[in-house]
Amino acid sequence: MSDDLRPGVLSHGTLEIKNIQESIRFYRDFLLMRVIHHLPKACIIWLQEGWYIVCVENANAREMPVLNHFGINVDSREAVDRWHERAVREREQYGIANITSPKVAHGSYQFYLKDRDNNWWEFQYDDSIFPKIRAVAGGETKA
Repeated sequence: MSDDLRPGVLSHGTLEIKNIQESIRFYRDFLLMRVIHHLPKACIIWLQEGWYIVCVENANAREMPVLNHFGINVDSREAVDRWHERAVREREQYGIANITSPKVAHGSYQFYLKDRDNNWWEFQYDDSIFPKIRAVAGGETKA
């Protein structure tokens, strides 16, 4: 492949949200993300530099299928449990629509929550696959 056709970097994803102010409060105060409210009906959220999510207000926002979730890695199984406890405790405050129970799935200890905008988030701890992914992330891999 010639260098002029090589993709750059994966920079962002997009979420539909129903109410910009309520969504910003959830991202900033519950998920502890950085938020830039750059347009009247849109914001940018992120945890680490290099990848972000553009959130766009849409009164007719569709429900995200759970398999299209955004994943948040945490440092331990105990951290997954603490996030789960917090989600249950603060569910009404942030309009969290659904919370699954923590379990081992696809090699990681995790749970999902669906936010007020019907978008799914996964909190997971996995010490088996992600170190391997990080190890090859800088190089090209073949299937």
